[in-house]
Amino acid sequence: MVRVEIGADGLLKDVTVTRSSGFSVLDDRAVAKVRTVTLPGIPHELRGRAFTLEVPFLFQLRRPAVALPQEGELDKGVASKGAPEEKGLVLPGPSLK
Repeated sequence: MVRVEIGADGLLKDVTVTRSSGFSVLDDRAVAKVRTVTLPGIPHELRGRAFTLEVPFLFQLRRPAVALPQEGELDKGVASKGAPEEKGLVLPGPSLK
């Protein structure tokens, strides 16, 4: 959940995470996305007043289009025909484990 603060001038003042997804990369992405969105017109009733919005974000993880090799397959040579980049494989780096 992200809190969006709009100033009395109608401009974005602050964006903060109020309920974390549990993953800083997703929280950072939510904040960045809000900062890049063009805000709609402020309703007449709220013009000249500061206000706050709570914006929920839903992230969905998808399976890769190409199956990743199972543990030990690279050692056995099952996925060793060509470099992973040539076969469209995306292998997780150390930071993703």
